[in-house]
Amino acid sequence: MNPFNHVKELVLNLDQKQVYQATGIVFGVMVLLCGATIFWHRHTMNNLAKSLAKVQQIQLKSQVLINRAEQVKQQQAYVDALLEKDTTFKIKQYFDLLTKSLNLELRLSKPAEVLDAQDLQVNYEEIRLTASFTGLNMRDICDLLEAISKNKRIYTKEISITKVAQALDLSIVIATLQPKAVQT
Repeated sequence: MNPFNHVKELVLNLDQKQVYQATGIVFGVMVLLCGATIFWHRHTMNNLAKSLAKVQQIQLKSQVLINRAEQVKQQQAYVDALLEKDTTFKIKQYFDLLTKSLNLELRLSKPAEVLDAQDLQVNYEEIRLTASFTGLNMRDICDLLEAISKNKRIYTKEISITKVAQALDLSIVIATLQPKAVQT
């Protein structure tokens, strides 16, 4: 016997009220199933959209890191080339020549002092020089800073200017990089 015949007999034996109830129940179950399917679909799509947004953010951050790493490599290559040009560079000799050429050697309150090398955890060491001047005017300071900025081998680390009467006192720390000494 066909299973559909059994359902057909069952429906034919129902009165009109029971048919409407059964139809309402079937329709209600179908609406609930459709609603559950739509809810599940929307929920899944929202989760996937959030996951996609996170992936895109991670992609952007990783691209920034890749670009930064590339810039660091370019800067290291530039510094390496700069260091190879003049392997005998001495910051103290350069500074002495600079102060002499700007007529500032008599305004040094104490001789310029080279500080201990600092390890930069890369292939370089930073050599710093500290100097103090007294009785300068703004033009002297500007000329000194301009001359320092023209030499790509050195850079200014710290600067302190104080006004004393009509003159200015200057404390400055400049630095340069050198390759790390190879230890054998």
